[in-house]
Amino acid sequence: MRRNRDGWFSDARIGVIVSWGPFAVPRYKSENRHAPGSEGWFHDPSDSAWYLNALRHDGSPVRAFHRAHFGLHSGYGAFARRFGELIEEWEPSEWMDTFRESGARYVIVPGMDVDGYLMWPGESELSAERDLVGELSRAARA
Repeated sequence: MRRNRDGWFSDARIGVIVSWGPFAVPRYKSENRHAPGSEGWFHDPSDSAWYLNALRHDGSPVRAFHRAHFGLHSGYGAFARRFGELIEEWEPSEWMDTFRESGARYVIVPGMDVDGYLMWPGESELSAERDLVGELSRAARA
C-alpha cells in the first residue's frame, strides 16, 4: 500500500497523544509487564487506562490495590467526580505551550478511552462537565 507522504504530517515528526482521565486519580502502577491482550494484562495492566477493567476481575492486583486504598464500596464514579474537581483549574493553553516547546506539531486526545469516560459533557456519570476535547482543540489551533 502506497501512502501519500506530502503535506504537514510527513514534516511533523513529533506529536503528542494524550491518554488522560479518571484512571489517573488512583495512581495505580503495575510492577509487572504483561503483553497487551494477555490474561495477565487484563488482571494487572501496565497501562492505567485499563484500571476499571482490571477492577472487575476477582483476585486481580488492581482489585486488591483498590480495596486497600479506597475500600470495598468505593466505585469508579468517585474517580470521575474527583477528576472533574481536579480539572476545574486545567488550562489547555499551558499544555500547548509545553507541547510546542517539546517540538510537537500535533496533539491527539481520545474522546473516550477504554474506561468509557467521555471527554465532553454527557448524560453519564462517566462524562466530563467541560468539553475537554473542544478546549484542547481550540488551544492547539490558537
